[in-house]
Amino acid sequence: MKKLLLLFLFLSTAVFAQTPPRGQVLQSGSVTPDHLAIWNSNGVIQDGGTSSDSALSSLGITNNTTGGFCISSGRAGSAGVQQLCLGAPLSSSAVISLQNYGTAVAQSLTFIVNGQTFTLPSVGNSIATLSGSFTINHAVCANGNSTTPALIDCAGVSGSFTSQDSKTVTVVGGVITSIAP
Repeated sequence: MKKLLLLFLFLSTAVFAQTPPRGQVLQSGSVTPDHLAIWNSNGVIQDGGTSSDSALSSLGITNNTTGGFCISSGRAGSAGVQQLCLGAPLSSSAVISLQNYGTAVAQSLTFIVNGQTFTLPSVGNSIATLSGSFTINHAVCANGNSTTPALIDCAGVSGSFTSQDSKTVTVVGGVITSIAP
């Protein structure tokens, strides 16, 4: 009887050893340095995976600044760092920011949408410059060349043009008079 009681105590201790005491956390699987830990089950964490195969299913950030979520090319003490941030401040516009720090050379920001690349700034430090005065309701025309693009008031322009989405735009005296499919 004593042997049976000792066997029961031994087995029950082994079973309870599998469940962490309240406030303690067990690890499931191996640890990968610099990866997030995610909850596997109550009291058990596991590796969160990589950016191409992540087990993380939700990430919420509450931050009232322009840099609520940032990705940096190096640690804060590095000589040069590029930092890409997303922010949604309460009292101003949302921000996508790419900034160089220290010895890092300023870089462009490239968006890839369905295989098409769009790089900002497209040329130099701006997309295009505004030149001269503008009249409300007048169309804006591109002027200049590929290295120094400029936008001007189309006051004297008349004609029909094809837009990038294949619509016909009719302009009379600088005013858009129709857009047809």
